[in-house]
Amino acid sequence: THDEARALLVARLGADRVAVEPGAIEELITLCARLPLALAIVAARAAAQRGLRLATLSEQLRGLRDRLDALDIGDKSIDVRAVLSWSYRALSVDVARLFRLLGAHPGPDISVSAAASLAGVLAETARAGLDELVRANLLTEPSPGRFAFHDLLRAYAGELADAGDPVEQRDAAVQRMRSHYLQTADAADNCSTPTARSSISPTRHPGRSSTSSPTPVRHSTGSPSSGRCWSPWPGKQ
Repeated sequence: THDEARALLVARLGADRVAVEPGAIEELITLCARLPLALAIVAARAAAQRGLRLATLSEQLRGLRDRLDALDIGDKSIDVRAVLSWSYRALSVDVARLFRLLGAHPGPDISVSAAASLAGVLAETARAGLDELVRANLLTEPSPGRFAFHDLLRAYAGELADAGDPVEQRDAAVQRMRSHYLQTADAADNCSTPTARSSISPTRHPGRSSTSSPTPVRHSTGSPSSGRCWSPWPGKQ
């Protein structure tokens, strides 16, 4: 509701700052379609720039919305898209690419190693990128090392990838992700039955050569003697 949207901005920005520019607050609520995700992104930007007038913020957001009119599909998503574009355009080039590729991940959340495989980068690089996306309010980290998308953000990332990334690059990213999960399943199986011989190749698939895409990030699965095996699902060992 409108009152809930205003309360969110008051909580993030403080009652005094909200009271000084009531007109700008009303416009921001309208531009964000009262959606908590969009309001949180706007509030984070305002909080990071204490000297920035809220009226200036709403003017900037209006400008973004106008430039995205060509993408309007006849509903309130245009306002949300403008807010998301605002945050996306502030990302570094490599992190923006990671954001777009994450839209292809089908699960509710993703690990650092899976994101690294998807993007074809080192785990350390993926972690830094994921952290930047969290700081930009484009991802959340609901549990340590697990990163999640809001549904609107997933759709927006996919839209950006479809519009700007070659099909071959998107297909290669999906192939790396699949290889990652095949390797993960194989490693977990070998850990639970250490005498069994692996029948899954993590990088070879029908119709593809082993060099068709970078090798996915490997996991440490523990050892049979330790009694601990890595699991891709939090809380399951």
